[in-house]
Amino acid sequence: MNSRDFLWFCGLFEGEGCFYVQKSKGGKDNRISYRYPKMQINMTDRDVLERVAEITSISTIYKRKPRPRRKQQYSWYVNRTADVLALMKQMLPHMGERRSAKIEELLQEFE
Repeated sequence: MNSRDFLWFCGLFEGEGCFYVQKSKGGKDNRISYRYPKMQINMTDRDVLERVAEITSISTIYKRKPRPRRKQQYSWYVNRTADVLALMKQMLPHMGERRSAKIEELLQEFE
């Protein structure tokens, strides 16, 4: 991935993306048993998300169920822990204060 495209991606993510911890239920008692970091961008511009997929080599884009009288939305996401951690490390020097703090929090928890 070239640096100009990656910086474009970081800027887009700064404004439109989010990092969070996905919780999954499982086991006999159906309690939360899995936690993993995830990153996601939601928007109505599929072409922009296709560019994100090309830049990051992660092509997980899905169509979200449309809300009444709203534009169709799409989501690009990464939920494979190794991919999330690698991208966050690359993004860290380019992110603002709030996103940098979230990246550092997630890296500390999941590395």
